[in-house]
Amino acid sequence: MSTPAKLKWRSVAKWGLYALIAFVLYILQVTPNVFVFWGVKPDFLLPCAVGVALLEGDFRGGLFAVVCGLLYDMAFTRLFGFNGLLFLTVCVCIGLLSLYYFRPNLINFLLFSVTAMLLVYSVNFVFKYLIWGYSGAGMYYVRSVLLCAAWSLLFSPAIYFALRSIHRRLSPSED
Repeated sequence: MSTPAKLKWRSVAKWGLYALIAFVLYILQVTPNVFVFWGVKPDFLLPCAVGVALLEGDFRGGLFAVVCGLLYDMAFTRLFGFNGLLFLTVCVCIGLLSLYYFRPNLINFLLFSVTAMLLVYSVNFVFKYLIWGYSGAGMYYVRSVLLCAAWSLLFSPAIYFALRSIHRRLSPSED
């Protein structure tokens, strides 16, 4: 049985490492000309938020998702808080699904990640391009939204395995 001080230290270390991973992924995401493929950069913050929600549940995963969403808003000069709310909604749903219906594993993570990316990117697309009637919006959707989701999905397993190893090493054991 672990002592309360050791449990507190493990919790602080776990969330500190989650925050460090999110910050490093934010730096990679905003660094110009890194991982650019056909003019599209992968998204690292949303899969990170999805992974934490899948592993930690709805409340803690939702709070982490808000932080990742606000970092995303700062990175792409969107309306501040918009993606924070989108990330919160998506990750709370994922956290609830992982608590009651789905086990946290790589396949479920990839399915939740691609679903979350398509949902968040599509909502951003509607409010940034579609309602303003820009010409070529359909081509932009295919080239940017779908390509970004596919490109991001290639990096997602590395993010998941990093988050899972932190979760397994620093979460209290169920004795």
